[in-house]
Amino acid sequence: GEGGLDCVVVLSVRVEPRRLVTTLRIRNTGGQEFPFQALFHTYFRVDNNAAFDPDQCFVKGLEGYSVDDKLIAAASPTTCAAPVTLSGNVDRVYTPPAAQPALDVVVGVGGSTTLRVTARAAVGGTAVPASCVVWNPGSEKAKAMGDFGDEEFEGMVCVEPGVLGGAVVGSGETAEFEQVIEERD
Repeated sequence: GEGGLDCVVVLSVRVEPRRLVTTLRIRNTGGQEFPFQALFHTYFRVDNNAAFDPDQCFVKGLEGYSVDDKLIAAASPTTCAAPVTLSGNVDRVYTPPAAQPALDVVVGVGGSTTLRVTARAAVGGTAVPASCVVWNPGSEKAKAMGDFGDEEFEGMVCVEPGVLGGAVVGSGETAEFEQVIEERD
């Protein structure tokens, strides 16, 4: 319609005994290309409210990624050199190196429990980079949010695979974005 996009969007969710697979497909059925951007906003519960304990809550596998800290105005991107841990309000975008379009991270969710999160994306069969956002509102922001409990920040980490900027879905093309979350032994 007017001002809208001519496309078909399908979100598939497959639940298996030890993994969850979510796949987003967008098929451009119109005559004009359009930009494609998406994030899977995946919130993980961290046992024992240990989100700020670096031995229990972390994201490993983003080393070498470019880091854009959204909480520091006009900050220049840096390079991630160690596992990501939380301290206060965190909102960072991790962009992969050119040779690594797929995301593959391990998320510590309290105690000795870890999850493997992988993501891949393609447009028209050609791989596009899968970035990752790591987010936690911290104490002050959590209290200011109407849809978030004042103390919930202590027991969660948001690890969001995403296709952020640059991807364009041409006429007749399909964009596919898949996330797999697996329980690790």
